[in-house]
Amino acid sequence: MKHDIAMARELGADGVVFGILMPDGTIDVERMKILIDLARPMDVTCHRAFDMTADPFQAMEDLIRLGVDRILTSGQQPTAPQGELLIRDLVNRAAGRIIIMPGSGVKEHNIERLVETTGVREVHIHLEKQEPSGMQYKQASVYMGKPGAREFEHTVTDWEKIGKTRALFPG
Repeated sequence: MKHDIAMARELGADGVVFGILMPDGTIDVERMKILIDLARPMDVTCHRAFDMTADPFQAMEDLIRLGVDRILTSGQQPTAPQGELLIRDLVNRAAGRIIIMPGSGVKEHNIERLVETTGVREVHIHLEKQEPSGMQYKQASVYMGKPGAREFEHTVTDWEKIGKTRALFPG
């Protein structure tokens, strides 16, 4: 992780995303501090390791004390829309001291409600679509991965969905 952070900084990245927990579900403050110090002046986001913490409010306070810029979270649920109540509570308790950024399951059909319900100012979205591969001959009886998998399609970013979603939040 130290090498990756140093390389990101050297290459001019704006920020890095990482998270380290102790076995008891608390933030590993000591090791996080080492990585945060190495990362600066880049932004630091604690990733969804946060969602595995035993006490999200204590974890948030630890991350604030460490100087982390934002927390990526699904509100300790499978998706951020399912965790919207905890996300809202985190935003309220954070009171602007750290950015709470919902991620996981945030899509064009639920982002407006999520933003409205939680009061977040940033979101992490992955809007994708399936596109056919360039293969003309398709051997349907063989699977390179799981049986029934889409062998002749691949996932790409759906720029149309992203444009429509950005249009929901002008300025």
